Amino acid sequence: MRKLILLAFISGVIIKYSSNAILKYKKNLDDIIRELNLKVTDIELDLDNLEKKTITIEENSGKYENNIESYKNIIEKQSSMLVIQRNMIDNELNKIKGSINQDSIIYNDNLDSVNQDNEFTEVDQLDS
Repeated sequence: MRKLILLAFISGVIIKYSSNAILKYKKNLDDIIRELNLKVTDIELDLDNLEKKTITIEENSGKYENNIESYKNIIEKQSSMLVIQRNMIDNELNKIKGSINQDSIIYNDNLDSVNQDNEFTEVDQLDS
């Protein structure tokens, strides 16, 4: 019976130390799981922030693309207007050149007639 009591006592001690070791191991595992859950939560928060930033970047990209397209259209319209203005200026210059040429022809004709009148006057003066 003593052997049985001794065996029960040793079994109790072994169970106590085993249960303490198991509890410590369980506590360590719980701590590791808690830390991993915190890390997962941090990663999820970082992921949410990245998703928000990605959405913001996409929205801004869309705005910039629209702005670029608007500016492109404005520049094209201004370019067309400048071409029209250049053509109008060229037309006006051509009219002015034509007018100057016409005036020059008239002036030369007038000079010729004045010169002819002067010749007649000289001839008339010589005759008298």
